[in-house]
Amino acid sequence: MSGLMFSPQDDPARIADGGESVTLLREGREPGVTIGWAFRRAVPPVREDRGEALVRVECVWTFARSAVPQGVRSGDVVRDADGRRWVVLAVSIAPAERWAAWCRDNAAAFEPGSTVDIQIAEFRKGEHGQPVPVWRLFAAGVPCRRREPHEEADFPAAGPSRLWADVRLPAGTYRLRDCLGHMFAVRRIISAGSLTDPAEIEVVPWAEFHLPDNSSG
Repeated sequence: MSGLMFSPQDDPARIADGGESVTLLREGREPGVTIGWAFRRAVPPVREDRGEALVRVECVWTFARSAVPQGVRSGDVVRDADGRRWVVLAVSIAPAERWAAWCRDNAAAFEPGSTVDIQIAEFRKGEHGQPVPVWRLFAAGVPCRRREPHEEADFPAAGPSRLWADVRLPAGTYRLRDCLGHMFAVRRIISAGSLTDPAEIEVVPWAEFHLPDNSSG
């Protein structure tokens, strides 16, 4: 009597508990790829030496390679079912045709519950040939920390706020929405960010910002 052949790499949920649906974001950017089943394994923090801070590789996500045909690489983000963002530090091939992604959650370094949605402008030609921005979502739910101008001066003064966000920002024109719905423009990218360091930017309220006339993307 014939039956369906069982293949563990194609149906890991049948042989392991605790899996969940996650989204893989290439370089943290929207939209992502939905992975129907992924499994997380906690990894204890380790110290390189006594002079270094803790290297917080906090979990390893494993999922079928067939779920992500384009592969996984450092800098990608795994967003779990609770919206938590795990930055991929390194990737290896695991048994049964799976990816193993060694990840870190950097949210603890930022203000609890403080996140932003980041949009990037794609410029199109307007009716008279002028550049017109079309905004698309670049990254959602990015942990951040913000410092107001008066926090770094002896006297309160108007000016841009400084913001650190757990993201890498390529060159471009950005704006962001905070968790209260307020819109801000990115006036200057001080540091684009990396796997281990957040992006550092200057932001101003959207109503006070004017896009440069020569914007071209």
